[in-house]
Amino acid sequence: MANQGKPLIVENVSKSLGGNKIIKNMSFSVEAGKIYGFLGPNGSGKTTTIRMIVSLISMDEGDVKIGGYSIRTEREQALSQIGAIVENPDLYDFMSGRKNLIHFSRMSRKKLAPGRLDEVIKMVELDHAIDKKVKMYSLGMKQRLGIALSILHEPSVLILDEPTNGLDPKGIRELRTYLKNLAREANVAILVSSHLLSEIELMCDRAIVIKEGQVINELAVSDLEQGDDKEVAALFGVTNPEKAEEYLAQYGTVRKEEKYLVLEGTTIEQVPSIVTGLVKQEIGIFHVSYKKSLEDTYHSLTEKEVM
Repeated sequence: MANQGKPLIVENVSKSLGGNKIIKNMSFSVEAGKIYGFLGPNGSGKTTTIRMIVSLISMDEGDVKIGGYSIRTEREQALSQIGAIVENPDLYDFMSGRKNLIHFSRMSRKKLAPGRLDEVIKMVELDHAIDKKVKMYSLGMKQRLGIALSILHEPSVLILDEPTNGLDPKGIRELRTYLKNLAREANVAILVSSHLLSEIELMCDRAIVIKEGQVINELAVSDLEQGDDKEVAALFGVTNPEKAEEYLAQYGTVRKEEKYLVLEGTTIEQVPSIVTGLVKQEIGIFHVSYKKSLEDTYHSLTEKEVM
């Protein structure tokens, strides 16, 4: 099959509902082993696009190819290549996690490879709870079990619509780590639709931004463009976070991100003087980096008029 490096290709897709064209000649693709954020304002067409990709609704024009198969002409083969959670995963609370997996595996036309069930259980880190009833699971555990169901048949593409909804910070962090490992180790392409821009920035390799049913940009999250006079997010690794946070607050909004303090709203030109100020405060510095935040870029893009 062609395009193995791009297991999901959306080609010139359009869709009208109630006489309004809500998806307009949309095209994008995702690469294997990478996580893509799928971003856009409310009403921009994210959920409609996802529903067309997974064949829950039809498209008026264009095509979607999954694993090289056309969703229009080779629907069964295409859908066998995709796993998705479009809403909350449907699970049987009165059954154990293992029995849920066995039940759903029997519904698939693709027979599981020997040992696949145990492999997936380990992959989503549910070994300790897989034989407990799902009603005993935390929301984060249920989300991971839902992902396990989605990847049982070894899809080349995984699509998640607002996967962090309802999760606490610990659950969000665990899900982020798991998805990164899944993309890298299983070479799965992952498309994540979310309103949490800060989480997309931490989780994703690239971000596809849409507005009014059109793709308006695709960004490499780790390499957002900035100039000296533009606002950036500056990351500081320091020996006294409490004292540093108090000092940095005069320059902008400060938040904690794992072992770093992130200063939003400063510029590249200000960073050297900020570092000098931290040193004068007798605060040790072991890391400084900066980038324009995804939030800034997103708002800049979505506030522009669509041509």
